[in-house]
Amino acid sequence: MLRRESLLISLLLIVVTLTLLLSSCQNPTPTPEPTPTQGDGSDEIVITFRLEGGIAELCYELAIQHDGEYRLSSCKHAEAYGMLGGQFLEQLQEWDDLYAPFEVLVEDEPGNPKSLTRRLIWKGTGREPSSEETRQKMLSWIAELPIQDLRSAWAEMAALREANTYLANLLSIDGAQVTLISYEPDSWPDASLGCPQEGRTYAQVTTAGYSITFMVANRDYEVHTNADGSSTILCVKPAVEDAFTTYVSSQLSFSIAHPEHWTPVFNERKREVVIAPEGGEDSLGIAVTLLGDGHTIGEARSLLDDYKSSLPSQYPSIIFVAEPEEIETAAARGNKMSYQITLANDSVRQYIVAVLVDNAGNAFRLLLWTPQEDYWDHAGEYSKVLHSFQPLQTAAPTAAPSAEPGPGSTPTTGAPEKTPVPTGMFVGTFEGYIEAPNIPSDRASVRGKVLDANGNPMVGHALQLSAFDWKIDAFTGGDGSYAFDWLDNELTFTVTPLSFPGNPVEVLTDFGKAGIVNYQQQP
Repeated sequence: MLRRESLLISLLLIVVTLTLLLSSCQNPTPTPEPTPTQGDGSDEIVITFRLEGGIAELCYELAIQHDGEYRLSSCKHAEAYGMLGGQFLEQLQEWDDLYAPFEVLVEDEPGNPKSLTRRLIWKGTGREPSSEETRQKMLSWIAELPIQDLRSAWAEMAALREANTYLANLLSIDGAQVTLISYEPDSWPDASLGCPQEGRTYAQVTTAGYSITFMVANRDYEVHTNADGSSTILCVKPAVEDAFTTYVSSQLSFSIAHPEHWTPVFNERKREVVIAPEGGEDSLGIAVTLLGDGHTIGEARSLLDDYKSSLPSQYPSIIFVAEPEEIETAAARGNKMSYQITLANDSVRQYIVAVLVDNAGNAFRLLLWTPQEDYWDHAGEYSKVLHSFQPLQTAAPTAAPSAEPGPGSTPTTGAPEKTPVPTGMFVGTFEGYIEAPNIPSDRASVRGKVLDANGNPMVGHALQLSAFDWKIDAFTGGDGSYAFDWLDNELTFTVTPLSFPGNPVEVLTDFGKAGIVNYQQQP
């Protein structure tokens, strides 16, 4: 019995041994390789934006990854790199998880070679289709990105577009007729944008913007704008100071500056003075007409409208009349305002018409004209003429109505002729300040009188008020008085005699008051 059990055990051991030997002769089972880890997609480009063309011929491409890293390339500047963060990155990643890929092209003026195109290529991982509203939100989001070069491109584009529209409106033409020649960033020491206008003062603050040159019909125009184009001005040729003289009309009680080679001709029947080049009245000219006395400030606009309504029968080719614009002249008093309109003719002339009412109730109409294509060559001269107009402060002339436009009879009284300058020096003195009801609380004045050695008024003589590079002229009236009103800065101005010998006098202006500077001839 024992031997049988031993034999069974031996056989079992032999089987096990053979099994192990056989298993060791088979190929080993390979160890599985680890499964590769997939990327998180942070370095994948989610959105590409291209800004191309337009009046500035822009050429930008912006590529942004899921993690906010971006690359901005341009044909005009070196590549720029950076990272988005905060709400901009949160919005991008929210959209990435939500919206499926799409592409959109926005073209401002299809078919126009200067059309601005914006192309947005979206490669999000989401599955929801995007709506038109969503695509517009993405375009707005890109415009607000804190990427300096791209923001500069948006501002540059806006400034050039506004300047183009501004010039086209001035010339009464379509914007497509305005060709950009060149532009460059610029900066000016005050808010005049480097093109100060006659009779205006400007905030003394450094202003950045663009100097832009356009061409229209083979003629260059220089336009200046601030950084975003919200303020725009055409730089006209300044009037040459020594090419002007002053005309004083004793019949109509006013004085005005005009180019010295132009000749004044008085028409008593029309109560009008026409100042024009010899034989050139049909092309260039200025006409000052006395509309009568007894008028009020509120009638200035209605007097202008009366003239405006008569234009179609007189000038049937006129196609555009601008809305009246309130202006100030060298003669503007606190109780006197001016209104101006521009009349653009389709092929013949361009006009400026202004109606002014002085503090004696006299109403004057100023009409200035030039061939339309030459207007901006004379705009500097006309600005000086318009702002130099000075009613002489005397008894109001009277005029009876007639069939002719404006009054039609000789005034019963008038200003004396310009007083000749006696020999001897005039001494100017600052006499302090006075308050007057016609000086607004946010404006200041400089006023005074010019008297000879016997206390008699000096009539029709010129003085100049200046500060920094700004200046303006005024003329003495029948009682020897002059005034520089509606000054919108409290600063130190200088009063300088121009047509008689005298010392300059400095006066610090004070809002709501007039600084008095009187001149007296020394015996």
